[in-house]
Amino acid sequence: MSKLNWNLFTQLPVFFIFFAIQLITCLSFAQVDPEIQWKVLKLPHFDLIYDAKHQELAELYADRLEDNRQYLTQYFQIFPDRVTVILNDRTDLTNGYATPIPYQTMMLYPALPGPQETIGDYGDWARELTLHEYTHSLSFQPRRGVIKGLYYTFGSIITPNILLPRWWLEGLAVDLETRSSNKGRLKSPYQDGSIRAYVLENKLQSVQLAEINETSIHTWPQGGRPYLFGSLMWSELIARYGAKNMQELLSRYGGRMPYFLEAPIQDQTGASYYQLFVDMKDSLQKKVQFQVAELGKVAFSQGPTLTVKNGIENFHPVISPDGLKMVFLSKSDSNKRSVRILVRPSLDVPFDGSQELAEIGQRFGETLPELNPSPRRIDEREGADSPPGGTIQRLAWFPDSLRFVFDKSDVPDRYHEISDLHLFDLRKMKVERITYRERAREAAVSPDSKSLVFVKLEAGRTHLALFDLTEKTSKIIYSPALQTRISIPVFLSNSEVLFSERTDGRETLKKISLPSLQVQEVLSQYPDTRFASVSKKGILFSSTMNGISNVYLTTPDFRTVRPVSHSSTFISSSSMDADRDELYVSELTTNGFQIRTLSLKNGPALPASLPKVQPLLADRYPALNHQVSSIEKPPADDYSAWPWMLPRFWLPNLYFYDGGAVIGAATAAADPLQKHAYSVAAAHETETQETSSQFLYTNNTTQATVLVKALDYNTSVVNTNIDFRQQDYETDALWEVPQIGSDFFAGVGYRWLGRDYSNVNYSFQSESYRNAETEAHGPSLLAAYSSLSMSGAQVTPESGLLFNFSATDFKEGGGLSESFRQYHLSYQQYLSKWLPRHHAIMYRLQGLFTDQNVGLANYSYTVPYVPFANALGPTYIMRGYLNGQFLGKSIANYTFEYRFPIWYIYHGGGTAPIFFKRVHGAVIADGATVDGYAYSNDRGLYERIDPWHTYWSTGLELKLDITLGYHFPMTVFAGWYTPQDKTYDEGQRFTIGIQL
Repeated sequence: MSKLNWNLFTQLPVFFIFFAIQLITCLSFAQVDPEIQWKVLKLPHFDLIYDAKHQELAELYADRLEDNRQYLTQYFQIFPDRVTVILNDRTDLTNGYATPIPYQTMMLYPALPGPQETIGDYGDWARELTLHEYTHSLSFQPRRGVIKGLYYTFGSIITPNILLPRWWLEGLAVDLETRSSNKGRLKSPYQDGSIRAYVLENKLQSVQLAEINETSIHTWPQGGRPYLFGSLMWSELIARYGAKNMQELLSRYGGRMPYFLEAPIQDQTGASYYQLFVDMKDSLQKKVQFQVAELGKVAFSQGPTLTVKNGIENFHPVISPDGLKMVFLSKSDSNKRSVRILVRPSLDVPFDGSQELAEIGQRFGETLPELNPSPRRIDEREGADSPPGGTIQRLAWFPDSLRFVFDKSDVPDRYHEISDLHLFDLRKMKVERITYRERAREAAVSPDSKSLVFVKLEAGRTHLALFDLTEKTSKIIYSPALQTRISIPVFLSNSEVLFSERTDGRETLKKISLPSLQVQEVLSQYPDTRFASVSKKGILFSSTMNGISNVYLTTPDFRTVRPVSHSSTFISSSSMDADRDELYVSELTTNGFQIRTLSLKNGPALPASLPKVQPLLADRYPALNHQVSSIEKPPADDYSAWPWMLPRFWLPNLYFYDGGAVIGAATAAADPLQKHAYSVAAAHETETQETSSQFLYTNNTTQATVLVKALDYNTSVVNTNIDFRQQDYETDALWEVPQIGSDFFAGVGYRWLGRDYSNVNYSFQSESYRNAETEAHGPSLLAAYSSLSMSGAQVTPESGLLFNFSATDFKEGGGLSESFRQYHLSYQQYLSKWLPRHHAIMYRLQGLFTDQNVGLANYSYTVPYVPFANALGPTYIMRGYLNGQFLGKSIANYTFEYRFPIWYIYHGGGTAPIFFKRVHGAVIADGATVDGYAYSNDRGLYERIDPWHTYWSTGLELKLDITLGYHFPMTVFAGWYTPQDKTYDEGQRFTIGIQL
């Protein structure tokens, strides 16, 4: 009879893991502020959902949505009947995504891209953003043959094209966003500079086809790989074989099993994707060599590169007014931005990395939001449409050279990601936040230190604003039209401000007189004028006057202008070291932007006009004369969630075991704003003729997230005649507690729990149980906190913690019911200080305490397997022991792991749907103190154990991170574990498994 419990416990986790995944999925959905009044414009082909305050912006987007559909008829033949579009102004970070599940949806975040971003060279941003995402929707649409039949059977979950490689989908969208505009990424100086950097550093030919799909490789361009190289692949494909391949390839893939990519492209073109990739690189090599030959008629600016510890990318240098200090942004191989401060001993000494005074803000994240309605945290994320430039945009000194101001995006609550201004004081070595929910970025300080000028964001527009440092108040001084971007303002004097303004793809410098608020354009003949700064020798700014972004110096009256850099790639911002007559610039390389020092006195003088070049792919993307027409718009309706709540798909589940089978199905649905979301699953077991079911509902219409969970689980224990049923019904309400942090939630709940063992006749030492049944119900208190992040070269979180607590007061509910209180606690923390780079220690304490003697039905048990690498629990882990080896009414579980990287592989095979990322390992120790029983294999039963004795196991784990199917990260691991207690050492010593 020993098989009763451990076979039962083997089956239970599978069901609960599936339930947990559904719960996590629902909780991770976007949540919008319940105070917003939402409207719906029912357009001919779109349902546009928007905040009622953004009527003008919604009408602008409505025109572009319908215009895009008409424009794309020249490339596509299959269109969805309707697409749901949400205009969601919840973030100051530019982003968007599209998904066909559960219905065709586009989520658009209308914040305008900043000048530092790869998408900063836009023309009509609303048109390019909507066309990019609508291209995704059209890519998902084709289904034919058997696939179409499966679609009509199972619903929208049958969308084979969503499994195409990232580079394929994103590359097509970037290509079409460029074809539809006079700007766009394939025409941008930034992307051209990236390609030239690859060629000039002899790295283009070493790029693998397999790696361009990856967003998790920590080297530059990180998450931008699918966009950069995917767009170049599509540009080459269309240039060689024509645009007709878009629809034909999508149609072929829409009727095939996923991941078999090569036959359609070879049928269409006679070439493989690998050959296309080789041809693309060869073509770019020739174009770049031709450009460089022309540019090289004037010697390129040369100078040393600034290096700092653990800074793989360094950019945006700013020298203090006293000339002794420099601040700049730095990005580590963890893709995290920080502010670095250098202090040199005298004005005669150049700046170098050995002079570092401090590094500020390891928690400041380099943001790559997921394809998700609302990322929960501002941290490092993979796979973003329109990757933003990061959460810190600009640094600016006060005249006293003892303080500087910077902007940073934060999450003040679960509904918003907002950029605000912060001040760092070198005397106190502390950061002070000086605005709150201001949506402020790119600030500069006035010469009298009394005010700041900054860019204030709004949905689809920017404003120029002043902040009074004495009164702590702000006011808008200039508001251009929708879609006009203001960037990088700087004080020329206490009464005059210079800034860049981009409208319809044209970007120029403008100055505003503060007394009169009169605006005047300057240097109108210089295109793409950005990053202005004032120095003792004049005003610096960057411009693409010769087709390359270079630095120019002008006199204060703007009458005399001369180039002071001649780059082969791309220069963004710069800062003048007037005392040494040197220029520090951010120049693009294959390691991202790097700070280089250019001498203005020792190098050869640059001519007034630098050699000019056209965009690398100008011949493929001619000028487009396209005007967006205005459509007649119906009156807007109030938003209602219910039209979207019917399920649009279902998933079958079929599982065979010795003696029977489990047949089941699951479905889920949510409205576009995630105000309501639910999932339902049911399974019928043929042996017992019992049906199990589960239901989860999430309500986000109030400040509290309300969860309703229901579980009715029936099964038979393998090789026994025992039946088991668990019923678990729970309602919880969780509130964010912003006073503690945007990641801390607390709430209340009520739970009813029933367990029933039928046909039982077995021994538990001297205690015998037959038809054991228990019911209990009662209120709960809940709390949870998370501050983890992991990205780039990290193989584990290296700091932060997870915390979860619940307390339930169970009352008797009938049968053999019991009254007791039960407490669950999980605490998990990561430490890496003083350890080798990317090594970390993880320790976790999990506990269950039951204050009364209860029957075995209310006991918990240990498991030998960790399904999630950084799971919070409660899952009581004892690797190396049997599943269910320890069974207790109270359990204390301890886990210690030393994690470390071994090998960064970053290799795949062409279009094969598997990519090997890295190998890492861990030394582990698990411990458990149990008030209850342990299973003795020798005696074939559970026996009472000393409640004060702690059982331990130790082991080693080797893990391989992979991307499977182009999109799905997972970890394959092998572990060897040694139970330290010889009485109960019958577990599986060697284990191979998969972690999510």
